[in-house]
Amino acid sequence: MLSIGETLKQIRHNQGLTQNQLYDGLISPSFASRLERGLHSVTADTLFAILDRLMIDPTEFQFIQRGYHPSVAQRTFNQITTANSQQNFPWLRHLDQQYRDSNLPNLQALATLANLSISIFDDRPIDTSRTDQLWRRFNRSQLWNLTEIRQASMWLMIAEAKHAQSQILQGIDKMHHSCARYMVHQTDTFRLQQPLLDFDNLAFQVLVQSHRYQEAKQFWPHWRPADPERLNIESRITQLVTNCFWDWYFGDFDQADHQAKLIQQIPTNKDSLNVHDVLRAYRYFAQRYRQSTKKA
Repeated sequence: MLSIGETLKQIRHNQGLTQNQLYDGLISPSFASRLERGLHSVTADTLFAILDRLMIDPTEFQFIQRGYHPSVAQRTFNQITTANSQQNFPWLRHLDQQYRDSNLPNLQALATLANLSISIFDDRPIDTSRTDQLWRRFNRSQLWNLTEIRQASMWLMIAEAKHAQSQILQGIDKMHHSCARYMVHQTDTFRLQQPLLDFDNLAFQVLVQSHRYQEAKQFWPHWRPADPERLNIESRITQLVTNCFWDWYFGDFDQADHQAKLIQQIPTNKDSLNVHDVLRAYRYFAQRYRQSTKKA
């Protein structure tokens, strides 16, 4: 991987800038020369000022520094997400085995996520020796950072496996307040709508599966996105699916049926789970719930 200075030199050449044009007023010419040879580094404030002149954000800078490649953690997270959506459990096992003994905490956490997905699907006990550390880390944070937000569904799965019912609503609240810090002025700079909606969809399922129907009934309408027109197609489908779940359980059953038919006509990512099967399953569960309430 290139040094910070070598990466700045590469970007500067690509943009046709001289050292003086890029660094004037920020660092001296002699310092700039040593910086670009990898002999010096700069403070974070100075680096951010240089990147502002280059009109490049820190995330893109790191991507360029790695030779226009994502980090191992980013690539692994995307692979786990795809494997989950395809129910590709051999690949999840491979990722778990590959990174479970990594000396990098973020890769260990991703290996735990892969293992957790397999355990839940197989309906077998989770490996608490691996999940407890993550559980404590998530619970220790007053609000979650971007990495934790994108992995928050893992916290929810651990909470369900631990039967930590009292903490699930606290976690839902923490997730929304954490996302609110980043989604300001009607912008979604870090693309958090999808992980937030995925989390909410899973949270609703966890609540109804644990028979916490009153909390599920109150939760979803309160957190529905205020401006659904800003959602991309995958986020929109997730929102519509959760709307169906809620209406089948607590709202207009016929309206949910109508909405489910519309969802099935929307083209989806080829890697996505079969939405038809998910909708069919939750329609059946909701019917059973309604029948039980009528008898009561």
